[in-house]
Amino acid sequence: MGSLKRQTRNENGNALVIVVLLLAMLTLVGLFAMNTSKMEIDIAAVDKFHKIAFHNADSGLYTTPKLISACLAAGAQVVTPGIVYYNETTQLYEAQGNSGDGTFYNEVMGFNPADPENDIRMRLAGENVDVDVARGKQRSIAGSGIEFGAGIEGHGTGSSGGVYIPYPLTSNGQGLGSSVSVVSGVYRKVVGTPGGL
Repeated sequence: MGSLKRQTRNENGNALVIVVLLLAMLTLVGLFAMNTSKMEIDIAAVDKFHKIAFHNADSGLYTTPKLISACLAAGAQVVTPGIVYYNETTQLYEAQGNSGDGTFYNEVMGFNPADPENDIRMRLAGENVDVDVARGKQRSIAGSGIEFGAGIEGHGTGSSGGVYIPYPLTSNGQGLGSSVSVVSGVYRKVVGTPGGL
């Protein structure tokens, strides 16, 4: 029995060392999990900011055709709530009361060549959306001989069924955290049809 007591006396403090090692290991696992969670939260925030910027840019791309159609129908640059026009003379976006200097309408009509500046600005979700509009060369829409022979009227009939004007659009949407998204598209305005898309 004397040898058993001697072995027990030599192992004093082993439990304390094991517990300290386990606590250190659990602390490291906890710190790693906390760091991973923070990184996931940061990634989710950046993704949210980018999505806001993309949706803002996409909204600018869908709003601009309606503005083009309204200007063509009115025969002038129209005052639209929430939209300001770029003035080339002052190089500023102007308040809605004077609707800019007519540059947007002149560019839509093809009187002025396309410029590198954005033409209109709107605010969505507290962020700016800038849209640049250019006018392409108008093109004919040809119909089929069957439509012509059947006497069907409307766009696309006969040999000269109508005209469309392509408008290349570039929309720059801003989001939170200085995120930016650029969306481009071409709006094809069929002359004589209402609507904005």
